[in-house]
Parts: sequence; C-alpha cells; structure tokens
Amino acid sequence: MKRAHILQGISRRTRSALILSCTALALASVASAENKPQQAVKISEEQAKAIALKKMPGKVTDVAIEKKRGKTVYVVEVMTESQGEKDVFIDMQSGAVVGTD
Repeated sequence: MKRAHILQGISRRTRSALILSCTALALASVASAENKPQQAVKISEEQAKAIALKKMPGKVTDVAIEKKRGKTVYVVEVMTESQGEKDVFIDMQSGAVVGTD
C-alpha cells in the first residue's frame, strides 16, 4: 500500500500531529540511548557498595550511576556516624575509588 493512500483519509491537522508525535518519540529514543553507559560493567553494584564501605565506613543509603571526570561511576551514598552523608565514586570498570564528596 502506498503512503499517500494511508494518509488520504486523515485531516491535515491530524497528519501534522502524527508527524510531531513520531518525531518526538524518535528524539526521545536517541536521547535515552545517549544517556546510557557505553562501557560494559565489570563490577557489580554489590561490589561497589563493599568498596565504598571500606573507604568510608557507615551504612549505604543509595546507589546511582553517573558520569564523573569522563568515567562512568557508581555513586554510593554512605551515612557515616561522624561526617553525615558522603558520596563515594567507584569506577565501574576498575573498581577504583575515584573520589568522595
């Protein structure tokens, strides 16, 4: 079936809305793909928690994945007794602590 026949019974306004919706979905898909980590994970979230707790003893309250200094890292939030909540940045490839905050 030709495209002209498919769109023939649809009003100009509906066609415009359909095109805008498809464009928005395509852009959202591209943006989502760009925000995903590109490299394969070599250490697990559980390993990252253990590494963070060795660096900053306390209780893990949250774990997220972010880009820091050009590296994809686990951001492990640790509630410490003396310093309050601290973030420990763990390189997802090597397991190295790349910083704290």
